Amino acid sequence: SMLAFLYTLNTKAYYLSAFAMLFMLASLVWIAGGWGALRKLAFPILYLGFMAPLPFVEKSTLPLAMFTGVCSTGLVQLLGLQVHIVGNAVTLPNADLVIGAQCSGINSLIALTALTTLSAYLVQGAIWRRVLLILSAIPLALLGNIMRVSSLLFVARAYGAESAFTFYHDYSGALFFVAALILLYGLALLLRCTTLRVDVI
Repeated sequence: SMLAFLYTLNTKAYYLSAFAMLFMLASLVWIAGGWGALRKLAFPILYLGFMAPLPFVEKSTLPLAMFTGVCSTGLVQLLGLQVHIVGNAVTLPNADLVIGAQCSGINSLIALTALTTLSAYLVQGAIWRRVLLILSAIPLALLGNIMRVSSLLFVARAYGAESAFTFYHDYSGALFFVAALILLYGLALLLRCTTLRVDVI
């Protein structure tokens, strides 16, 4: 595993080097504490995989941005806002906007999935309930980002593109991320997955 890590690092296959590092870490735990220690630390080690720079993340950024643009413009059109979209270029009566990588929501998607995975591991509940909780993070992250971009379009229409892409753009992401977390907590209550496991804390 050490040789694999050094080789992938040298060839700049960083996502492979990340998983080689995890395998190396698991090997060290097994050598030091045996299978019992490895079983106990399996989740923390695998959880580090969220830090791996997976190749599909960068490739999915543009499709996600375009998906967000189509959904957001469709939503604001239903609410009466005059808007036109071609590709990821959005035209308002008073502004021209581009929904770029920053609006794809990929960072929020990964972060919300990671937090939900950790939460599902730490709470009691049937496996299917906890898996459902993890999977629900994906549509909630996408929905939150669509709502964020939709609100950004309204701000741009009312106050101009400069206002939308300065203060509001910088802070709206955190607000909608917190809203998604609140919805996830509500779902956890419905699934009865809120009691902490005593064997992992």
